[in-house]
Amino acid sequence: MAIALAIAITYIRFEPTFDQKSDKELYDYIQKNTVETDVFVLPHSMTDFKAMTKRSSYFDYKAMLHHKPFIYDWADRLNEVYGITIQSKEYIDGNRLDSKYLSNPKLLSSQEIDYIIVPVDSQTNIDWKLVFETENYKMYKK
Repeated sequence: MAIALAIAITYIRFEPTFDQKSDKELYDYIQKNTVETDVFVLPHSMTDFKAMTKRSSYFDYKAMLHHKPFIYDWADRLNEVYGITIQSKEYIDGNRLDSKYLSNPKLLSSQEIDYIIVPVDSQTNIDWKLVFETENYKMYKK
């Protein structure tokens, strides 16, 4: 009985669980059909994007700030993408964050951005070319 319990705990402990939508099909498409220097804007919840695609994102909502000077650049991009300043101490849920970047004309006209990924159910009027779509996301190219 103890052996069976130990085996069960081992399998349960190492079985990964994720709260966010993951889209392997989208990530595979990005790796095969974009170049490593392309820059993406994406929903704040796609925290595994860089690890899965080996591509850059214009802004990471959950920054890993290991070097103090980068905090200032991160805060500037937070304001640019979402219209939030550190001083505002504003709480914004994920849906409001996504609607802010999708309606930001300055961000969408930036020459630094090559692709934008949006949740499939988002209300947006992006005039970029739709290049790929999955059950969860749409990907547009400038």
